[in-house]
Amino acid sequence: MAFALALALVACSGTTPVLAEPPPQAIESSCLDARTPVDLLICSDAPLLRLAAKVNDAFAAQSARTAAAGQAELIAGHEVWLRQRLERCNVPATGPALSLTQRWQAAPCLEALYRERLVALGGPAAPAVPVPASDPGFIHPLCLDALLGGLAAEAEAEDETISLADCTHGNRHVPVSTTTDGSVRAEGAVAGVPTTITYRRIGRLTEGREIFAVWSSAGETGSFSAVAEVALAGGGRHGPMLRAQALIDGGDRCDGGIAAVRLVDPRTLEIDFNATAAAFLAVADDDFPEDIYADELLPCTECCFGTVRFRHDLGSGTRTLVSGRLDRTAWDGVATSDTGGAVLACVRAAVTALAPQLPHVFSVEEMRKLSQNVQQACPLCPGL
Repeated sequence: MAFALALALVACSGTTPVLAEPPPQAIESSCLDARTPVDLLICSDAPLLRLAAKVNDAFAAQSARTAAAGQAELIAGHEVWLRQRLERCNVPATGPALSLTQRWQAAPCLEALYRERLVALGGPAAPAVPVPASDPGFIHPLCLDALLGGLAAEAEAEDETISLADCTHGNRHVPVSTTTDGSVRAEGAVAGVPTTITYRRIGRLTEGREIFAVWSSAGETGSFSAVAEVALAGGGRHGPMLRAQALIDGGDRCDGGIAAVRLVDPRTLEIDFNATAAAFLAVADDDFPEDIYADELLPCTECCFGTVRFRHDLGSGTRTLVSGRLDRTAWDGVATSDTGGAVLACVRAAVTALAPQLPHVFSVEEMRKLSQNVQQACPLCPGL
């Protein structure tokens, strides 16, 4: 394993090959084989993942600068450090992945040790992580991710609540950024692949509860979304306890991903979901054969056709379709697509007949009429 004692062979001129850690590009593939608690932790922690790669680089550079007679001492010293980091950060050498509490204790400790080791090996000092302003109500994105079982949640919360102070302190080494729209973002990792967790506060409910929109992205492997109810409660020995529960799960990007959320009143949410062409046509017509049309109508998760708006009753959980929307930029992509052929051209004509100017907000009745017009003008048969 790249982070423990599975060290790669390095040839030295005129000597028997000796051991050194593998290059950084081997880290992601090594994470697929991670088994020990420390390797599983590093592979699911973005800052540790980057620091491990830098330490690998620095060790390789140090090995290249060291004469053959000093190689054994260099390797022995590094092996001692690898063992000591486990002892100093209270990480078991074997066993399952660490619990959340163990992660929160071990990750910042390991991050500090890797920074020290990087400098000791002659590498450049890693930039310090900015400390966010003290805010007792601040919620680190990785704390929400742990409760919601998101992409970066290598270890999920065993209960429905976690200590906000413990989680925030345990993720203090993970930088957080805030965008102009108020979204809060942090990096995670899954099996060595970086992820991004973002949330935005939507509005307050009664009894201190809040509505959050949450997005988890893993690059090309998917970007998923959810609407969650979040609350802080209590103030005992561990301070305020954070609770989060997903109310609505969105799909992957254009395939049902959440585009926007608005709290209409304390009982009602308005949610805009991204939709592919077939999903847009099917949402107002239960009889529309979505599966048959999907392959002809830009089915990919990156091929947004429009958005559909629902109202969600927080009390009953019922969802009601309100409207659909096509914007000019999304439609331009569809109009110039070289896939779909005659069927897509036919759908374009049906849309233009109902909405000659874009952007256009379709009523539910217009969406139903569009679906029926497409089935009549652009028929497809199963299996064709």
